[in-house]
Amino acid sequence: MSIIRRVSLLPGILCMLLTLCLASTPAALASNNAALQVNVQLRHTPYGAASLRWNPQTQSLHVTIKLVGLAPNSTHPAHIHLGDCNSNGKILYTLNKVVTGASGEAEVSTTISHVKNGIPANKWYINVHNGPNLSTPEQAIPIACGNVHNTRTSRHQEQDTTVILDSTDAPNQAAFGHAQLKLERHTLTVIVTVHGLVPGSTHPAHIHAGRCENQVPGSIVYPLHALTANKNGDATSTTTIRHVQKVPQNSWYVNVHRSPNLTTQTGFDPIVCGDINH
Repeated sequence: MSIIRRVSLLPGILCMLLTLCLASTPAALASNNAALQVNVQLRHTPYGAASLRWNPQTQSLHVTIKLVGLAPNSTHPAHIHLGDCNSNGKILYTLNKVVTGASGEAEVSTTISHVKNGIPANKWYINVHNGPNLSTPEQAIPIACGNVHNTRTSRHQEQDTTVILDSTDAPNQAAFGHAQLKLERHTLTVIVTVHGLVPGSTHPAHIHAGRCENQVPGSIVYPLHALTANKNGDATSTTTIRHVQKVPQNSWYVNVHRSPNLTTQTGFDPIVCGDINH
């Protein structure tokens, strides 16, 4: 009797389960069709740090520069200058060139001999230039800079300090902004806003594959409308892209470049970048 009762209850249980499944399907579909909105902070690139270490016995200065967000496969002259990042001080020491691979990352070290007095408390700064040489004003643009501060100036002990390398006062090299991405019904709308640009200047923008700190593969996923700065140095562009299935997590980034001439290192220079995270 109990077996017959269980068998008779089975259709009801199956019907109940089917009803629950059907009831949950529209909610799942609604979730999949819901609009996705992602806000992206755009910060100046490149950025990084330099470490300085002075040995009193050998009177040698060891400098290591680490940067991310540079143009892939690019070369950048670097120096220690007298003064600070807001001055145009003369070159005190020439450092080895900063050379990147496909990722736009770089780490380079230089050892300088005959540095008798060690690292001063201030009045030095480190400049990294647009490159690849210094033969034109565009190549000489400082794209990353940092002032040297040293609290251990005794010449009887080892000295070391770290310098943050970030934006400069050169044209377009202190830009910042944000991007907003909205995906709805397979249409992606991208609004890019950047401040701190040279009035009237034009800047290509793209969504690339990879991340700002590791631009691999770096290929353009979607070109965006270029930004043109108004008289206040502000620019906004809106791009609508159709037939977009999804915005992947942590594998796209937005790049804005220095000039429309993307065939040269100086023009390609990524002045702001932001990872698309959600």
